[in-house]
Formats: sequence, structure tokens, C-alpha cells
Amino acid sequence: MLKIKITTLYSFLILSVAILIYLLPGYTQFFLGVPSTAYALGLTFFICLIVFFDILVRKRIILNKAIIAFLFLSIIIVVSGFVNRTEFLKVLLYLNFAATPLVISYLIEILNKRNLFIRTQLSRLFFIIVLIQLPFVVLQKYFYNFLIQFSNANQVISEVDFMFGTFALKADHALGFFLIIYLLSIIFKIKSGKLKNKINYFTLIYISFIIVIIESNLTKVILLLIIGYYFALWVFKKISIFGIFLVVLGGFFLFKLAMTSRVIESQMDHYTRTLNKEYSIKAVERGYEKRPHIVIYQLNNESFKWIGNGPYDYYNILKGEFKRTIHFSQIIWFYNDLGLIGLILGVIALFLVIKNLNLGRESTWLFMGIMILYLFMTNVLGDVSMMFSLLLLNNKLENN
Repeated sequence: MLKIKITTLYSFLILSVAILIYLLPGYTQFFLGVPSTAYALGLTFFICLIVFFDILVRKRIILNKAIIAFLFLSIIIVVSGFVNRTEFLKVLLYLNFAATPLVISYLIEILNKRNLFIRTQLSRLFFIIVLIQLPFVVLQKYFYNFLIQFSNANQVISEVDFMFGTFALKADHALGFFLIIYLLSIIFKIKSGKLKNKINYFTLIYISFIIVIIESNLTKVILLLIIGYYFALWVFKKISIFGIFLVVLGGFFLFKLAMTSRVIESQMDHYTRTLNKEYSIKAVERGYEKRPHIVIYQLNNESFKWIGNGPYDYYNILKGEFKRTIHFSQIIWFYNDLGLIGLILGVIALFLVIKNLNLGRESTWLFMGIMILYLFMTNVLGDVSMMFSLLLLNNKLENN
């Protein structure tokens, strides 16, 4: 009886976490004025409590390679802070980049080892979350001037950043990431023969339509890459001269389709002209750089970093100020703050998390490639919604 009650409690807590992550942040931050950082840290703390509860009940700690890697990342953060004499509070807050993925990894292990029978409930909840994003995004897209009047947010929200659905404010990348993972979860199940219902193909189209509408251009590009990848696989199953011709033709068509987007076309033109050392140095120093220019600048105009400049050197969280440029990503941020050691360890740790999802080899490398793209555009490891989305791909959970 006690075991049944504990299992029920776990199920309730995990479903509550999902609701808090995907359905309530936009409302609480926009209408109630709850700070985004405080909300995210609160979610991480809530998941930590679930983890601590499991340790107390189980009377032992679960360890796997991913969890150990994030523990080492925590050590690197502390060492970088000590070497660079960083303020203690900055180091403490920076540990969130290791703590969030660590506790999510631990939560996945709890789900796997306790055999919680919540697959159906989670699947239904995730499906509802996907369904309601479109009406929310449409309202945000076409009624910005009306809705912004009700904002109590502690930050300025531009029209471009307003399509976040029910997710956190300005979280278009997090929303896009969730949609991409949900889309991949359906594709993986269809390929494995677990899903044959035609409604799943409708869901793929529905998700693709939402991705086209939202402002995350990275997610649009990834959607095209996924379509191109699986089209190429389908063609190469029928190896022939005609098949190779179809792949080339399909790739050309997808490229032309992408170029119909004025934003993508202008970005392509911009990068082909400016991705060089001279332009990048000038762009960073004058403040009109993009992320690739920052990488080129870091590699050519700054001293090599093994351990970095210390936690929150790139962005001073205590003052809310960037050191040089407002453009950032996990890769740029980690290299500046934790150096090459911290960056490599962060990427390895994330790969170990993905490997622990028990996907096929092909799916693991495909998804890791997608993760690298997101790492280049945003801070993935500190985003609880992005890390929690990995539950959608957890094959062990599917077997419960």
C-alpha cells in the first residue's frame, strides 16, 4: 500500500512539474510579473526536492555517466570562479547550468528505475500542450498591441519576442525546441513501427505549421533539415541513379523553399559576405555583430582560454549587463566563462544525457546534431523547459 502511495505521489509531482514548465510560466510572468529567472530557479529547486525525496526514500544515490559529468562541470565552475576570483554569488548562480541538467537527468533515472506508470498521462499532457500552442501563438502574433497593455512583466517585450505560446516570456527557442522534440518523437515511433495511426501524420503537419509561424528561425531551419534528412533516407533505400537525382533535386527544392523567407535569405547573404576575421573584429568592436562573428573574434582577437574568465564574466547577472555584446549562446558563453575545458565537458555531458535516452544510434547522432545547433543559438543547459523536454524521447519510459 505504501509503495502504491509513493508511486502515486511521484506521478503527481512529475505531472505538476510539466504543467509548471509548459502551461503556467507565460501567464505568471506576463500578468503577475513573476521574474523569469526567479521562476526558472524555483522550478529547478522543485525538481531538486523530488530528487532529494527519492534519495531519502531509496536511501542511496543514483549515478550514471551523465550525472557524473555534470558533477565534474560543477567542479569546473567552482575552479574557474576560484582562479578568476569571481564573486561567490555569481559562482553560486552559475551552478544552475550544471544543476538543471543534472536534476533532469536524475529525474529521468527515477522514471526509469521506479517503473512509474505515467506514460499515458504524460503523453496526453504533452499532446494537449502541443495543441494549444497554435491558438496562443496566433493571438500573440495578431493582437500584440492589445495584449501588451495588460503586461506586468519586469522586462520589455517587443513584438518579435511576443510569440512564446504558453512558455516563458521570450522563450521562442524553447517553444521551438519542444515542438521539434515532439515531432522527432513521433517520427522515431513511426520508424520503429510503434505508431501507425493517421492522426500522427496530421500532428506532424500541425507542429510544422506552428514552427513556420513562430519567430525562431533556427527551428525553421532544423525542421527543413529533418525533412531533408528523412527524404534522403527514403530515397537511398531505393538506391539508383534516379534515387540520387531525386535527393539532389529535393535538396535544391528545400534550399529554394528556405530562400523564400526574406529573413533566411538576408541572413544567408549577410553571412556569405561577412564571415571573415577583419569584418568580425570590426563588427564586435562597433556592436553590430552576429553569433558567428563573436566566435571568430574570440578565436582571433582574444587570448586562448583553458579555464575561462570566470562565471558570469560574459554577462554580469548581478548588474544585468553584458561585457561586450548582447548576443550569446551556450557555446559562446561557456568558452568565455569556463574556457575550452568547461565547453567540452558541457557538450560531452549533454551527449551522455541523450545517449541515456536509449534511442537508436542513428537517432542519437541526429538529435545530438540538432542540440549543437541550439547550443550555438541559446543557453540550453540552464533552460529547465528545454532539458525537461528530453522526457519526450525517453525510450525506457515508453516501455513502462
